[in-house]
Amino acid sequence: MRVLMILPLAIGLAGCAEMSRAPAWPDHVTLHGTQMRVSFSDGTVCRAQIADAPSGDLQGCRWPMHYDVSGYRPSYLAGVPGIGQWFQSYAKIELSAPSGQSWRFETPDPAPTNARGDG
Repeated sequence: MRVLMILPLAIGLAGCAEMSRAPAWPDHVTLHGTQMRVSFSDGTVCRAQIADAPSGDLQGCRWPMHYDVSGYRPSYLAGVPGIGQWFQSYAKIELSAPSGQSWRFETPDPAPTNARGDG
């Protein structure tokens, strides 16, 4: 009998948890020069020019998101024709949604802890 009384409560709470989850979330950030590119789980891509504002809101983005860039250090090789696309500037980026969820990224992507060089 107790199970029948608890079941509607559990279903209701599960429904609330599902509604609070974002429909899409940021899953990758790249930084080339001063242009930040944020890719979302649904394929949406948003950009921001961090030289103008190292902190602010992604403008014109389908998913409202606030960004904060810290520790920015430019990659001088990013401007070299032919190879520049392989080099990213260094920074730590925090993205936060109006719901209070936040995500942290580093550029370039950190090397895996199990990475070993050939030497």
